[in-house]
Amino acid sequence: MLLIVDDEEDIRDSLADFFRDAGFVVEVAANGADAWDLMQTRGPPSVLVLDLVMPVMDGGALYGKMMSDPFFATVPVIFATSDPRGAPTGASVMTKPIDLHRLMSAIRVHYQRS
Repeated sequence: MLLIVDDEEDIRDSLADFFRDAGFVVEVAANGADAWDLMQTRGPPSVLVLDLVMPVMDGGALYGKMMSDPFFATVPVIFATSDPRGAPTGASVMTKPIDLHRLMSAIRVHYQRS
């Protein structure tokens, strides 16, 4: 499963449609709290595309929760953000607007059909 977390509905839906059309199993969440709840029920995604700046729980807070839980700490995370300065050191970051082909290449490295 590919999990896309972004508070901007148009971005979230566009990415989900693009990857579903390419044959990926995709789930979406509007913020980190919704994503955390989804991962608690569905298990860890193969890859997480994560916005940094969101209401309720931002991407940095979700990433911190994941890194402190061995069950989720190994999930590959690609931050998709308009302000990459807030991304964790060494993280994979793509600046918005996202180059879909570059994102596809990054996701294919880690994605497992689920």
